[in-house]
Amino acid sequence: MTLNPVVLLFFLYASANSYAFYLLLANGGFSAFGEFFLIDSVVSVSAFLIQIFLLLVFLVLYRFFAQGGRPRLELKNKYGYFLLFVTVAFFCFNQVTGAGRAGSGFSFGGGSILNIIFVLLQPDLLFFLIAPFLMSNRLFHVVSCVFLISLLSRGWMGSVLLLFIVYLVRFYPVRITVRSFFYLAFLGFFIVMALPFLDGIKWGMRTGMSLSEVFNQVLSNNYFEILGIVLESVVSRFQNINYAAYVLQNREFFHFSLLQGNFLWFYQDGIINSVYCKLNFCAVDLNLFSAETLYGESGLTWNIDPGLTGWISFLYEYMVFFFLFMILLLLLSYRAFSRLYGLQGSLLLGCFVYIYLFHGWLGAFYNLVLYGFFFYFFVRVKLFKRSLVNE
Repeated sequence: MTLNPVVLLFFLYASANSYAFYLLLANGGFSAFGEFFLIDSVVSVSAFLIQIFLLLVFLVLYRFFAQGGRPRLELKNKYGYFLLFVTVAFFCFNQVTGAGRAGSGFSFGGGSILNIIFVLLQPDLLFFLIAPFLMSNRLFHVVSCVFLISLLSRGWMGSVLLLFIVYLVRFYPVRITVRSFFYLAFLGFFIVMALPFLDGIKWGMRTGMSLSEVFNQVLSNNYFEILGIVLESVVSRFQNINYAAYVLQNREFFHFSLLQGNFLWFYQDGIINSVYCKLNFCAVDLNLFSAETLYGESGLTWNIDPGLTGWISFLYEYMVFFFLFMILLLLLSYRAFSRLYGLQGSLLLGCFVYIYLFHGWLGAFYNLVLYGFFFYFFVRVKLFKRSLVNE
């Protein structure tokens, strides 16, 4: 048996959304921010069917492009050292300035040269594009440890999952034997039991607590009660049907708001648009607009994720453009990543189709694709210049 990260994510997202769908139907709605939002059962069923349809389409697309592909791209140690330097530098920068911390709302009022450099470099994104293809296993493990510490220090508990996915991509195919099954079972049990501490670190980093304060707080409460709460929270991170159903039920309002320019269109995202919006006024994106609508306040520093289902629910006559855009994006991206990075490229893209695109984190997905192109052509130009010198 082979552990495929794309198939694993498919089952995780399908299971989590199915469970959330059951709760949505059973309760007649969902609770968020201290309020209960009623959702019609027909809306719940419609949102669920769209969710499952998208998850299946993504799996079929991956299966199609995973059949071929060039040999895996292999990067020499210098790329690993560069990645290590950037990751350490970014970690130090965040520790000194307090930037990048989840939910902090921190921003540089007068601008910062270092911040601009890191925004353009996208260190976390570079990890996904370089680490799976490093020739040196030792460098991979060192950079991975720094990356994990960096994300945890910024209050991102999802770093454990991201690192696990990158590991499966890098070492694919990871075959499950009797021995490795027990290793994975032990690792999984250890991570589950450590969830209260990981969750405590996440919130501790966001609120400025020390590690000793976090551990004391976790141990001073009912550990297994906290474990149950955190487990439910982790499972809920793989579903977004509640917010998708909310947008579907209020589709007329969101359609009108889009046409009024209250939030950006689906193609107006990514690093290029971010640079433009630093120089000019731009509306917020759908995720932030949805959070402000649901919460009843503007100027929030966090967002929610209605996902692609949310977009599908209110575009109406513009639906054909949305589907054409997404189909072209996925076809071109898969074809390029499979040819440029090999099978591992298809795996990497397939994973982030679920992690980013399905949830509607369009800017993050667009950046992955764009930087994937840039980085590959940078490597190829370097190799081409070297071959000319050798001739």
